[in-house]
Amino acid sequence: MAPRLRVGIVFYTHPSFRERAIPHVVSEIAEELARRGHDVVAYCPVDAPTELASWRGLRLIGVPCRTIQGPRWAIGVELPLRVAFRLDPGLDAIVLNGEPGAWIPFLLGRRYGIAGVLAIHGLVRGVLGYRNPRERRLRHRDRLLRAVLGAGEWLSARTADLCVAGSRRLVPELIERLGVDPRRVVPVPNGVAPRAARTLADRDEARHRLGLPSGVFYAAFVGADHRRKGLEVARAAVVRAQTMGAPVVLLTAGNYAPPIASEVRYGWVDEPTKWAILTAADAFLFPTRYEAYSLAVREAAAVGLPIVTTPASGVDEGVEGRDYLLHEPGDVEGFATALVRLYREPAWAAELGVRGHAELARWTFADQARGWEAAIARLARAPRRPRSSGGSTTEGTTSPPAAVRRG
Repeated sequence: MAPRLRVGIVFYTHPSFRERAIPHVVSEIAEELARRGHDVVAYCPVDAPTELASWRGLRLIGVPCRTIQGPRWAIGVELPLRVAFRLDPGLDAIVLNGEPGAWIPFLLGRRYGIAGVLAIHGLVRGVLGYRNPRERRLRHRDRLLRAVLGAGEWLSARTADLCVAGSRRLVPELIERLGVDPRRVVPVPNGVAPRAARTLADRDEARHRLGLPSGVFYAAFVGADHRRKGLEVARAAVVRAQTMGAPVVLLTAGNYAPPIASEVRYGWVDEPTKWAILTAADAFLFPTRYEAYSLAVREAAAVGLPIVTTPASGVDEGVEGRDYLLHEPGDVEGFATALVRLYREPAWAAELGVRGHAELARWTFADQARGWEAAIARLARAPRRPRSSGGSTTEGTTSPPAAVRRG
């Protein structure tokens, strides 16, 4: 085990993000680090979810947080600055989770010899860049949002002493798109809570709890309402599968538009309900256009669901497509055909689910925390010295990303 570390973790969230997956992952890692004997300080908004009070082994410090919020986005504008003024000089590192304003506390923390760690689960430019081809004419607000977030992401990634990438495939994106020094990027794949593969009895019990009738083939879709995740494609695939003779119904959890006729919509759900939805389903349908490393797919595999998704970026990392049914984004016919086959061949569907569970359930939050621990321990042993936001002299000559240059 690494020597005892003192780590400050900024738990960035606010009311509109309370049910998001990433803050949950950060809390799991923070608790695991504390269980491993490290001194962890959790900076969180004063209106943070009540479940934060259950964190064990952490010191909680409430920080005021305000947001600028639109219909599909929100930016925390005060939390990074407030945290910067409350840095503990005794910390080995302060961790921010993908925050475009992280460069502010990173620069100020450097005065006290505190290393800055940016945990990155996906690139803002990647998220905003995968839009419906028919909607390429961005509104002025969206252009401004892309410029602001893209510039902040670039500054934060290049100012951090270490970028912890949530997948191996995210590493070249950080190096090539944001110009981060390869020596300052460490891949630590996202973990998942260990769970036993579901049984038919588990499925029936979950359906009873959710009030779902039997005799229906349920395909689950869980995630935030980003068009890049392909919800409309999933809906179209379900309708098409019904015309092909399969009684498929879509189960959705997230902030989505009103459901279609062949859909049961739950909206935002708590963790137990999310797992109940996955347990009740027969397959997981996820026609995403971009994922750095999909937690939703991992969680579906953790209960033993067969996965129908795309070969987009890191979705199939760890299995490399061996145990998933992969179709190109937008291939409604392909997704529908996969659902029909899973419905008609339950033994084959179960085999796919078991193989996916065996592969992905081996990497847990505890494994992810050990990866963070090793990375931060390496920083703690390194001498701290001021450095420009560009990193090394060779890195400093790298041009900003195109979105930043365009403004």
